[in-house]
Amino acid sequence: MISPTYVIYPSFIFTNRDSIRNNYKLIAKAYFDINYKILTKIVKAKRLICSSKYIRNVAKSTIDQECDVVYPPILEDELDLNSDYEKENLVVGVGKFVEPKHWDEFIEIAKKVKEKRSDVEFKIIGGLNEARSSMPYFRKLQELSKGKVELLTDVSEKEKWDILKRAKVVLHCMRNDNVRMIT
Repeated sequence: MISPTYVIYPSFIFTNRDSIRNNYKLIAKAYFDINYKILTKIVKAKRLICSSKYIRNVAKSTIDQECDVVYPPILEDELDLNSDYEKENLVVGVGKFVEPKHWDEFIEIAKKVKEKRSDVEFKIIGGLNEARSSMPYFRKLQELSKGKVELLTDVSEKEKWDILKRAKVVLHCMRNDNVRMIT
């Protein structure tokens, strides 16, 4: 029996190794090098399993490896599939309040849309508990978003799904991110 390796996200690390490595300093470079060695061993596994078609395409284009897609499970009770939700003029973003997510761009898009369509609501559902070092960025977002975008921090899974089910649009501004959504 072949023991498969599950690839959550084979970062663009393989095609941009040196430029990414140069962004790190001292001990972070050492951690980067160790992780790089581990990742290169993982991708030489006889069988890879990944979490989405997007990741399968990234693995194929960056490390020339094929992956079988196995989607992560979502518990039916989280979705409350028996409930009817009417879609609202709501645009939602989901993710930690960290700079690579480009929430400032999300807010700028919201401002432009609201100039023409004041009935459209914008919400960002983001985590702060695990991103406390990003408080200066979060404060900047609070200032930018005043009256335009509601910033929701560390909401429950139920509340997150309730909001997502009502949204007409989910907007994700981070580049090369591995998102999984139900459509």
